[in-house]
Amino acid sequence: LPATTLAFTFCQVPFVYHVAEQNSIRITNTSGVSTEIKGLEMNALESNEIFNRTGLIKQVDVYLTPRLK
Repeated sequence: LPATTLAFTFCQVPFVYHVAEQNSIRITNTSGVSTEIKGLEMNALESNEIFNRTGLIKQVDVYLTPRLK
């Protein structure tokens, strides 16, 4: 992983956090197809796939903008 990332697993799904210019989420399923979401909210279907450990979601990449003080 690059130095500006943080990774962990949740319900056996890898989540990788990245520093970015816009907040977004990329969800990659096990067939390699990715879905891009603007903002930081997943829908109920995607959330349930993770919570129920269906194995359909391969990885979630979260892109966050840094908050400057």
